[in-house]
Amino acid sequence: TAFHISEAGLRLRYAYGETFFKTPRGNRFSLGTRFPVVCLNIARGGQAWYGEFRYWRTEMKLTKVFKTKSFGASRVAVIGGLVNGDAPYSRLYAPMASYKSFTVESEQSFGTMRLNEFTSDRFVGLFFKQDFGKLLFKPRGKFQPEIALVHNLGFGTLKAASAHRNIDIRTFGKGYFEGGLLINNLFRIQLFRYGIGVMYRYGPYAYPKTIDNFAFKMTLQLSM
Repeated sequence: TAFHISEAGLRLRYAYGETFFKTPRGNRFSLGTRFPVVCLNIARGGQAWYGEFRYWRTEMKLTKVFKTKSFGASRVAVIGGLVNGDAPYSRLYAPMASYKSFTVESEQSFGTMRLNEFTSDRFVGLFFKQDFGKLLFKPRGKFQPEIALVHNLGFGTLKAASAHRNIDIRTFGKGYFEGGLLINNLFRIQLFRYGIGVMYRYGPYAYPKTIDNFAFKMTLQLSM
């Protein structure tokens, strides 16, 4: 019921050719890059400073945006993590979940997954968004909706689940799947564009009651 953790790590992000936009108030927003963006986290748990566990935690994320005139922007993110050694429950992975019955849409997260619903010491996730922009609707005055399709999937396992006692452990080794539709840019307020969306959970971990598999979203984008 009580333990000590001592951990040190390194976080790296490399985005070649990334450009930024700076507002009059001094806020800075990334405009992205046409090259892949790589993020890497490495952490070591040790016995220094009363630490009780020795382990390695390694995570990597690779993102890329593919733009074409026919289909708009295809946004792809691959995220994976691995824990080696004896790590306590709090240092394992809870997938990137962002479920609420209605909340702001969060990219590179599972919109229908509950917080801390699953636990793993190794996982991989693929997040895909096809943003058609204004290709599917012709702009009519201020009404310029933009359609995007989303599909996410992930797998995660835990080697020594029995070592974590008095905790309800669930993994998603059979595969977690969800898809969704976003309607962006329904209206604008100052620098931001707002829209709505819906996500649906299916596959081995879908709920028996259909309505529980849905999550409704509000989309928020920076208007340039």
